[in-house]
Amino acid sequence: PAEVELGTFAIGRHPVTQHEFREWLQSGTAPTAASRSFHWWDELSEVPEQERAQLPALGVPLDLALAYARWRSEQTGFHLRLPAHDEWEKAARGVDGRVFPWGNSWVATYCNGPEGFADTPRPRPVGSPRQDRSVYGVHDLAGGVCEWVQGSVPHRPDRAWLRGGSWRSHPVQARICSRSTLPRTSRDRTVGFRLVQDLDA
Repeated sequence: PAEVELGTFAIGRHPVTQHEFREWLQSGTAPTAASRSFHWWDELSEVPEQERAQLPALGVPLDLALAYARWRSEQTGFHLRLPAHDEWEKAARGVDGRVFPWGNSWVATYCNGPEGFADTPRPRPVGSPRQDRSVYGVHDLAGGVCEWVQGSVPHRPDRAWLRGGSWRSHPVQARICSRSTLPRTSRDRTVGFRLVQDLDA
């Protein structure tokens, strides 16, 4: 255990959604190659059409997540960025050292993971199930998508850190303390992101 001092920050209640990410892709400011090639939602034919806009943005490589944060900052006038490890963990864990966002006991149906549903695992709209929520009201930390966070991976500059579980990850990744890495260019459909804003300034 460690005591960590953090500045005041706000964090996205949900991961960035397909609708929000598509706004950027269609804005004319996203890289042309990204706008042409980013079609993960078209490959998710099992997801009802009315749900797709509220799915988390899937398969977003790190450089596009960072570019989206810069664009959203320009649109809102707030400085937005990816969370640091400790910020993400604080938002998920609260102050009582819990193992999962909802408490210390594993309940498969409390998050969007492969063991939580009777039908085939698939991405679901952000905010479902509602139990996957921290004491601060931050959703989708144990399931949904693994999320990019800031921080270099020792001896592996080609890789970056991810936090949280996803719709097809092993339950161990739903533990708040879990972390993993992927190549920074990964387009894996389990990967998404959320943004934070510094409030100290």
